[in-house]
Amino acid sequence: MKLLILLVIVLGLVAAVQLSKVYQLSIKLRGKREEDISEADNRLNGGAFLAFMAVFYSSFIFLLARYGSYGTPPASEHGIAVDRLMNFNMAIIFTVFFIVNTLLFWFAAKYYYRPERKARFFAHDNRLELVWTVIPSVVLAVIIAFGLRTWNQMTDEASDDALRVELYAKQFDWTARYPGNDGEFGLANYNLITPMNALGIVTAEGIAEALVEIEDKIAKVEREILYEKGHLLAERETLMAQLEGDSHGHNGHGHASHD
Repeated sequence: MKLLILLVIVLGLVAAVQLSKVYQLSIKLRGKREEDISEADNRLNGGAFLAFMAVFYSSFIFLLARYGSYGTPPASEHGIAVDRLMNFNMAIIFTVFFIVNTLLFWFAAKYYYRPERKARFFAHDNRLELVWTVIPSVVLAVIIAFGLRTWNQMTDEASDDALRVELYAKQFDWTARYPGNDGEFGLANYNLITPMNALGIVTAEGIAEALVEIEDKIAKVEREILYEKGHLLAERETLMAQLEGDSHGHNGHGHASHD
């Protein structure tokens, strides 16, 4: 099966090359240059732009209707505000998207090249400069103001009846810690974090486990110190013995020279 698919691909490439050669020969037979394009070809390309725009927009709208939901329902008041800001930005993006692309395709279809028509050239236009400078600036200012307003609402002081929650962030995980019935959080210490106590809640059992772990670490360090001490003492004895041997050797040579 794979060999058959490969054969079809190769034959398709060969056919495409041969068709290209036939097209080039037909151009030479008609006495036309390769860069010469007829008005019919230009008109066809212009219509193709409009057809592509229709397919492009249809596909976009279909995908938007099918997979348009980009988030889960909000679980807090802040989520509602963030979704509102997101929808506002997406509305602006979609509006600009349709306007700009429609103008691009429409201009390509309407103003295709015609020998009798000459394009107008101008180096500068104050009105155009004003339009594409002021409008984006105003839109961006509105987006920034809306975003700052939402951000200030999210980071403002909580109300008196707000529920305080501590969040512990991990990779691919959020762990929430809620206060007790009195509205206060229990003590927590990162030194008490273990696989069974992921938040480091201070409990008698947790403290006992931490103390046992500390004692084990102390014992391990003491064993390492004793091992290192023994190694250093042995090295010292070796060096002292070598020093004494060298001293006796020098003394012996000295007496022999004196005699």
